[in-house]
Amino acid sequence: MNIGHASLCLNVQDIQQTFDFYTKLGFSVHEKHLEQGWVILYHRHFYLGLFQGHITENMINFRGGHIASLKEWMDKVGITIEKVESIHENGSGSFFIRDPDGNSIYFDTTPEELETDKQ
Repeated sequence: MNIGHASLCLNVQDIQQTFDFYTKLGFSVHEKHLEQGWVILYHRHFYLGLFQGHITENMINFRGGHIASLKEWMDKVGITIEKVESIHENGSGSFFIRDPDGNSIYFDTTPEELETDKQ
């Protein structure tokens, strides 16, 4: 099952200060919206989202997977869906699960980023 591509999303207190820290560390800008309280950075193949005022906890975010198929598969294998935000026939939508330690995992796909590979 293709669960999409992963990134880490951090809930930050000061977006500018945290942005400065990670760019000094060597991260490059993928999308920058500091005035809106968020930025997406990358280093090699690793993507990092910094969010001030948008999320309440740090989480892993998977994007690109077919949301309806993922939910059906998780129901089959016994993974509990914590909260469904939306599921659309075109494969887009979003939902949350938690790992056994309580870490939040968010599956979110828009129609334009849907990956066709089902593996």
